[in-house]
Amino acid sequence: MEMETSTVADIEVLSAAKDSAPNPTSPKGAGAFKQILAAGDAEAEGNVADDPLGSKKGHYVSGWPIDTGSNHHDQGRLVALKLDEMVIASPANTGEKEIRIHTPRRQFRVKPVSNDESKM
Repeated sequence: MEMETSTVADIEVLSAAKDSAPNPTSPKGAGAFKQILAAGDAEAEGNVADDPLGSKKGHYVSGWPIDTGSNHHDQGRLVALKLDEMVIASPANTGEKEIRIHTPRRQFRVKPVSNDESKM
């Protein structure tokens, strides 16, 4: 019986917390862009080690999916390269900050580009 009472109490506490929480918002367009730039980085830069293609942290790269969406190549500075993920920092349109783009390693290609090419 105690277990059932505890479960009911937990549900009531959760329900009360949910009722008192603010409603989430979904900013769009320029508002979303400003919010993303103001957020800052969620994690520190990672490592790039022992890449068979010779990629190094800070190199400028281009990355794209090999199945769909392959006409668009994200470009920027390589920030992290893990077994299952690549992270590149690409300048925001404002030029003041960078936006980090996380992509899976699987089904994605990455190739080095010159700094001039990455600004195109």
